[in-house]
Amino acid sequence: MEMKFEINLEDVFNDAVVNEDSLAESIKKQVINLVAHDIELKCKKDYEHMLKSMVQEQMQSIITDSFNKWKDEANVLYNGERLKADTYIEKLMTGLAGSMYGQTLRSYMEEFSQRFARDLKKRYDMSFAAMVVRNMAEQKLLRDDKLEELVKQ
Repeated sequence: MEMKFEINLEDVFNDAVVNEDSLAESIKKQVINLVAHDIELKCKKDYEHMLKSMVQEQMQSIITDSFNKWKDEANVLYNGERLKADTYIEKLMTGLAGSMYGQTLRSYMEEFSQRFARDLKKRYDMSFAAMVVRNMAEQKLLRDDKLEELVKQ
């Protein structure tokens, strides 16, 4: 048994749609809407990127100008002496104002280096002792029970 169906999309479309547009017109409108939406998204991305770039440039300019103005006009009280901001920053960077941290850093570095030297000495001592025990064991100068005792230590 063979059955053939023929469906007229125009009839199905007209039954399903309330407005009076034809199928071709509806497809045309849908394509136009999709293309317009894609163009809008692309324009929006381009616009956001351009706007972000402009805002970043403006903010960079404002921050730089404000900092330069502050640097030229601001005074900082340091040890009872009024210094211009750039002079104070220069002293901080060269360590004159930061000397209170120098002692802390120096003591930390000394402690670290002493600890590191002790660890290296222990490693060397262990390595040397292992080499001596191995050589004595190879030359049969140690009894097995003494060798086990040394290995445990």
